[in-house]
Amino acid sequence: MKVAVGRRPLVYCMLLLITVYLTGLNCIYNQTGLLRYGKSDDCSLSTEGDCVCDCGEPKGSESPLRATQRSVGFVQDLVTKPEKQPCRTDEVGDGPIHWRGDEKPVLVFEHDGKKENKTWSTSLQMVTESYNLVRVRQAFSRPWAPNKENLDRLRRHLKDCCDAQKGMILTKENGIMDYDYEFPKLIDSEVKLKLSEEFYDEFPQKTPIPEKMYGRCAVVGNGGILKGSGCGKDIDSHDFVFRINLPPLGKKPSYDRHVGVKANLTSTTTAMLRKYRPILQDPQMLDKFLNETSVYKGLLVVKRPFDYVVALQKGLEKNLSQLKIVYQNPVHYLDVSWYWSKQGLPGVISTGLYQVTNAIMLCEEVTLYGFWPFPITEIGSKVGFHYHSSPIFIGPAAGMESVYDMGKEFMMIRKLHTMGVVRVMLDRCEKSDEE
Repeated sequence: MKVAVGRRPLVYCMLLLITVYLTGLNCIYNQTGLLRYGKSDDCSLSTEGDCVCDCGEPKGSESPLRATQRSVGFVQDLVTKPEKQPCRTDEVGDGPIHWRGDEKPVLVFEHDGKKENKTWSTSLQMVTESYNLVRVRQAFSRPWAPNKENLDRLRRHLKDCCDAQKGMILTKENGIMDYDYEFPKLIDSEVKLKLSEEFYDEFPQKTPIPEKMYGRCAVVGNGGILKGSGCGKDIDSHDFVFRINLPPLGKKPSYDRHVGVKANLTSTTTAMLRKYRPILQDPQMLDKFLNETSVYKGLLVVKRPFDYVVALQKGLEKNLSQLKIVYQNPVHYLDVSWYWSKQGLPGVISTGLYQVTNAIMLCEEVTLYGFWPFPITEIGSKVGFHYHSSPIFIGPAAGMESVYDMGKEFMMIRKLHTMGVVRVMLDRCEKSDEE
């Protein structure tokens, strides 16, 4: 006797197989259509044995970014599983470290033994929470020690989603000509760029980032906390130094003593280079650029290629400068931003956190200088947004969904410090004459 087999179960099975296949592709490829830079062979580090591929939006968030790789919960894992956490992250003190305020955010500090507070009212950055700076600072007052287990685990997670060595620089190998690259919208109204043959030809064939890891690295922010720090020699003693947004170096001894002069990889926005735009009509503008960047060596990583930036790039090559212009890969930047959004940070990340993330993947040891986003210290002393005079290119006017939250980013960096992943220097390295 023959048993009739309907076609419907077979169709359902085929649809199921197709769904599983497409889901797998979605986790291997990001939504620009490019292959992810990292591997996808092990996610058990974040899921304790169950490999869960989650390419959806994080619950409860309104991230402007699209999912570009699976969720990795490294930071939450270490914090929510005390038995796996070898370092203390709690402090002794009154009140929470940070909290949401119904009105304007408030900063709590201690002056002459008394607790005081200051309304944090600024248009420089998006602020969503109030902070107890006394408790924030306590984490940096305790002796710090590296934690290799935590560092290696985070490094594996980061390389799995967004390998800096392979992906942070646009090259002929990872770039696609005539493709519309999407850039995070902060200042420029244009958020997409089609890579023309002219731009593509200026990319290096392969990444200039070596496979061998750098040794001791310093990531130097531009925060006013560096002023009077006397950390210049300490910074320059590192094997490799990351800088951000072309700060003044080697021009003022009053700066150099505190921030150093060494620069091996410097990232910058095109906004910082716009003053050189007349080079297309005035070749003498190149001399000004060569003079003002003479102290810089290594890589100058520009966020977007423009005609005048390419002219500067060719000028450096013609003059055999020790500085070389390369271009940041926007796909990699969005991948890193998405990784941190999975850890609770809103929107795109700042250049500072982006370079900290890259340094973790590229360096054996990482120390941070110039990272303190608050306008006062824990004792109420004023802190400038920058240690030098410089235009500021961020603010809520750029669009709330695209402005990074400096307070939340710093608290994430603080967490990495307490976990022994990076070291954050807030104390003076040597006594300053300015005191």
